[in-house]
Amino acid sequence: MKATQVEHKDTAMLRKHLGNALIAFEKAKEWADIGHWLQKVAKILEDFPSPVIPEKLTFAKRLAQCLNPTLPHGIHINALHVYSLVFKNMRQGSKDWSNDLGIYSIGIFPFFQYASFQVKPKILEIYKEFYFPLGKQLIPCITGLLISILPGLDEQNEELQKKVFETLDAACECVGKKYFLGALWMAILRNPKVRMAAFKYLHKLSLIHISEPTRQAEISYAVFCLKKK
Repeated sequence: MKATQVEHKDTAMLRKHLGNALIAFEKAKEWADIGHWLQKVAKILEDFPSPVIPEKLTFAKRLAQCLNPTLPHGIHINALHVYSLVFKNMRQGSKDWSNDLGIYSIGIFPFFQYASFQVKPKILEIYKEFYFPLGKQLIPCITGLLISILPGLDEQNEELQKKVFETLDAACECVGKKYFLGALWMAILRNPKVRMAAFKYLHKLSLIHISEPTRQAEISYAVFCLKKK
């Protein structure tokens, strides 16, 4: 009973302080204002770690705006720290916390390809810490997540490329090869921008796991995808 009362208290206080913070965001005029806002929100989430995030749609929208590629990468790092706090608090409350994952993924997924070299590894860490432990619960998000990650294979930095390969391997292990490959081919079919990166990863898989008949079938399908406009 005591734990429940504490949880309700945190939720009420979070609603109050986060609501005020969302109003304050409207007054931000410079990137420095956004940096201060993110620090304030992080403190609120730490002080009131409720798994219930009030005004989550508006809050997710504001966080996504903090990942605007034109902002300094320091702002992006602070925003990702807030995302981590949100996921950490949500995860402590329920096994079904992944139901709200898509609300926040709308901000993170498209940002990865525009993130700086310093920021990209932090996004991959978020995926590994919060997304992949969900296992099969991640299946509804897996295609979007792959489209997010795949551009990282075009990076010139070998260390970052290696981390991207490892993250894709972890995603495959998370949802299972059947769902992973299905999502990967869906990404190839729907998004021309990630096709070459996806084929690069498939080539790596074919050298390790895939039989010759399957490899030939994938080559035929690849040719089909490349012919599509």
